Amino acid sequence: MGTAHAAKSATAESSASASGSASTSAGAALSAPASTPAPASTLVVGGAGSAPGRVQQLGASISLSATPSEVQTVADRVSRLAVSDGGFVQSSHVNVEQNAGEANLELSLPSAKLSGALAALGRLAPVRAESQSLQDITNTYNAAAQRLADATTERQALLRALAKASTEGQIDSLRERLSQNQGRITQARSALQTVSQHASAAEVEVTVVGDAHTRSEGFTLHRGLHDAGRVLVVTLVVLLIAAAILVPLALLLLALLTARRAWLRYRRERVLDAP
Repeated sequence: MGTAHAAKSATAESSASASGSASTSAGAALSAPASTPAPASTLVVGGAGSAPGRVQQLGASISLSATPSEVQTVADRVSRLAVSDGGFVQSSHVNVEQNAGEANLELSLPSAKLSGALAALGRLAPVRAESQSLQDITNTYNAAAQRLADATTERQALLRALAKASTEGQIDSLRERLSQNQGRITQARSALQTVSQHASAAEVEVTVVGDAHTRSEGFTLHRGLHDAGRVLVVTLVVLLIAAAILVPLALLLLALLTARRAWLRYRRERVLDAP
């Protein structure tokens, strides 16, 4: 009888200990901050076709003209422009030959800076062609966010159940379900992050085409004004240099003429005063 009573006491203590351990684990897990999906409004990108409350993925392609000898230079400037705008070059391939050349670059740029980046690319070289694309991914984002929210809600329910579990079987079963739930949360969070990255970054394809006739055929108003401005600057510099040389000479000649007139006047006065 005493042995049975001792066994029951040990079993009760073991169950209480397991329950207390589970409660402690559940309490610690419940105290961890839950991951809350970002609202779709925080990911809306700017653009002519953007709509409030929508999550959109932007893209663009632009083709630039250059002489074969300038293809590499223009490609390097495109790369530097991507970095300065907070993006990066995903891939780059440059092929330059004697009378032709071509560079193909794939850029990843912040969606909010896409319009400004395209304008800046157009100033590097004459634009042959340009296009932009927009894809609404709001439904994909909302679905990913909902999966994460559902998995997070399920985890909270499992933790509450674990805190109330009183047997080892219940505790083991709930811990197994929590482990599986953690995997679903990780997958859902990763999917949501991928969609968010698609919305925040725009993919831009840049092609630089090398053509020996680009200078004669690709003359644009912008390049003409740029060249005219350079001519005016050079002319102004020449005039300043000429003035720096001629002004001192003019002053010297004026001084010499003044001195000669004074000398002639002096001699004339001496002649007139002679007896």
